[in-house]
Amino acid sequence: MVTEQITVTVSAELADAVRRASTAAGQTLSEFTVAAWRLELIAAEIGGHRGVVDSEVRAALSLPT
Repeated sequence: MVTEQITVTVSAELADAVRRASTAAGQTLSEFTVAAWRLELIAAEIGGHRGVVDSEVRAALSLPT
């Protein structure tokens, strides 16, 4: 199996929300990476960042991959 490391740049506000949510859930940040990507895409689709809260990170995690 081949693995590849990538870097994704997200807003500081989103990164903080992802860190808080991952800590609260007892999971690693890598397990929350997909949620961060989804939230960035959602923010772009609605016209920019409006502020992200932990509940939004958890909601994104519940979406099918």
